Parts: sequence; structure tokens; C-alpha cells
Amino acid sequence: METSRSRDRAVDALKGIGIIFVVAGHYNLHSDYQSWYDWIWSFHMPLFFMAGGYLFALNSDNLTKHGFLKYLLKQVRKLLLPYCVFFVINFIFFYRQEIYHETLTIPAEEQLKLLQAFILGGGYLDKTRIDFALWFFQLYFISTLLFYWINRFHRSLSAKNARIWMTVLFLLTAASILPIQRLLPGRPAYHINALPAAILFMLIGYLYHIYIKKKDSILYSDGWKREMLKYSLLLAGIVCAYYFPGNVAAINSYFYCIGAVCTVYALYLGLNTFASPTLIYLGHYSMIVYGTHRLVSAVFRRLEPYIFSSWDGFPVYFIVVAGILLVCCMEIAIWNRMGKWCKRINIKK
Repeated sequence: METSRSRDRAVDALKGIGIIFVVAGHYNLHSDYQSWYDWIWSFHMPLFFMAGGYLFALNSDNLTKHGFLKYLLKQVRKLLLPYCVFFVINFIFFYRQEIYHETLTIPAEEQLKLLQAFILGGGYLDKTRIDFALWFFQLYFISTLLFYWINRFHRSLSAKNARIWMTVLFLLTAASILPIQRLLPGRPAYHINALPAAILFMLIGYLYHIYIKKKDSILYSDGWKREMLKYSLLLAGIVCAYYFPGNVAAINSYFYCIGAVCTVYALYLGLNTFASPTLIYLGHYSMIVYGTHRLVSAVFRRLEPYIFSSWDGFPVYFIVVAGILLVCCMEIAIWNRMGKWCKRINIKK
């Protein structure tokens, strides 16, 4: 049976493969490849919410023992501060002409849109040149605050009552997904229409770790049953994505949720026995990759006609995605080097 450390590594590897698909899903191919994107969008964001719920269960003692205020400040530092940093970096990059040229200015209407995008996130980001993907930081921040109280509620119950009430909460959350997304279609502030889905996927990861993982004999087996289940679940996820396409903020059927869980669990089964160091590295620093990959993607998009003038389709796509990930890994290395340099300065002082 796995140790706590190996479980962390497996989930980091899962987040690593998730961030690869995030990058792949945000670099557009021709519309002929829409089915490929439908599959990616069917699970890449649910994966991060499920991993978040799993890690919440794994570290629930440390996360809740110091009270809500300390937890709130920790999440502000962990999620909202990076959001602000990435927003500023995006602003400098995508509005560089207006910033550096004295004759160009940002119109007042655009300034208002930027202010709305910074405060409200969600679809307001899409009305500017800022990376729309930054919506995740705000929604995940709200989700983790709600989940703090869900965890406190769960821990306050007896074992029998906990199972009953968590089942009720799970069913109520699932039942609210479609009505709320129909009531708030599109991309409202903070992507709040995706909150029930985010909580549901976090609950799946959370409850899996608490109630199922230790009894999951398939997870620890090496036989044909595990392989058959893994590929069957992956196929089920692909089929659900094909017939019930959507994304975490545009769920049209509960089969979307079923497909997402099937795909994520299939990937987890594979990574639980083989967790690549590269995937673990990407997963550990997935927030940095998430916050900067669209900037790197924009640069590659401009270079693509010059570098791959006679190529087209999937070969170019995979090479570019690999290049974006390579540059993001270089950013992580620079970030770590700067952190070590700052520590040395503080020690010398």
C-alpha cells in the first residue's frame, strides 16, 4: 500500500498531465479537430477540482486546525496573489504597444473593461486581451473557502451520520448543476455558474480519498482486471465527451460529469503505478504553467508561419505544445533560482 508521500506524487503527476491537456486545449487547431478538443474540455478542469478535493482530504488536519481566518489568508496568498501577478504580466504583454508608445493610449472604455475583468473575472476577462483562463484562480478560491466549511461539517459528525449527510450534500450539489447553469448561462462574474460543478468534483476527490481509496483493490493490483478497467473507463470518457460535449461552465447533461470522472480515474490508475518525474514536476508547479502558458502560446502563434511554413495539422500542434511546455519549465527553473537567491540574501542579512 502507498505511503502518504507516494500518494502526493501520484496526484502531482495527475495534475501534471492535466496541465499538459490545458495547454493543448488552449492552442487552437482547425475546426476539423473539434472532437479532440471536446474530449480535452470534458475533463481537464474537473481533474484539477478532483485533485483539489483529494488533497484537501489528505491534508484536512493541517488546513483546518488554525481556524478560518488563517486559512483565508493562506488561500489569498496561494491563489489571489498569483492571480494578481499573472493579470499584471498579461496586461504588460498584451497591452505593450499602448504602454511603451507615447502616442498610443488605452481608451477609457477599455480601461473600464480591464478594471471589471480584474475584479469580476469570468466572462469579463474575455472582453479584454487578458488571458481568459485566469478565471480558474477566482473560482477555485471561492470553492476552497466553501470546502473549508464542508470539511469542518464532515469532521464534526459521527462516522454513520457523516456518510448520510455527505451523500445528501453530494446529491444536492449534483442536482443543482444544470438548473444553476441554465439560470446563469454563459460566463458570469467569477464563473459562478460553475461553482456547483466545482464543488461536486472536489467532493468526488474528497470522498474517494476518505471512503474508497483504502478499499480500492483495483488500484493496487497489477493484473488484467486493472488494465481492462483503465481502458474501459477511458473509452467511456471519450464516448461521453463525443455525445455530450461541454465544459465545466457549460454542462448540458450529467453524462458530462460521468465522462469526466471516468477519464480522470483512468488516468489516475495509470499514473498510480508509473508517475513520471516530468509529470510530477509539471504538476507541482502547475499554477505557474497555467498562469503563463497563454503568453508563451501567443509568441509561438506568431512564430508558427515562419518555423512551420510547409507543415500543418497535428505534427505542428504537438511540437508547439511541447515547445510551450518547455518554455514554461524554463520559467519554473528561473522562478526557483530567484527564490533561492532571495533566501541567500536574507540569510546574509
